[in-house]
Amino acid sequence: MQLPEPHELAVKTLGPCRFASPLGSQPEQFVGERSRVLVSANTEVLEPRLRSNQQLPAFEVAGPRPRIFFDTRELTCGIVTFRWLSGGASNSIHAGTYGSVSWRQPSNLAAWLE
Repeated sequence: MQLPEPHELAVKTLGPCRFASPLGSQPEQFVGERSRVLVSANTEVLEPRLRSNQQLPAFEVAGPRPRIFFDTRELTCGIVTFRWLSGGASNSIHAGTYGSVSWRQPSNLAAWLE
């Protein structure tokens, strides 16, 4: 198994995260900026890089951050799914949207969520 180089896994950003997350300020609910998940858990594959002190290739961990790029007070967005194409994904997005809506209670909730 050939491992990718760490720079090949870097996630590009839109810019500096200037706004506090609307989720609150409890540090334990956020993902650290340096949190990573190794590409491989196979020690046989990782050993040569460990011996030569090379950086191990790893993915950035997904999850909420304490600072975000967009100002949520001015953000409107939509998610379009096709239930017939991927029912499981559509159901997950639908459930997540309802969770966000019930938590945030926006004043301009679109009727299509019904």
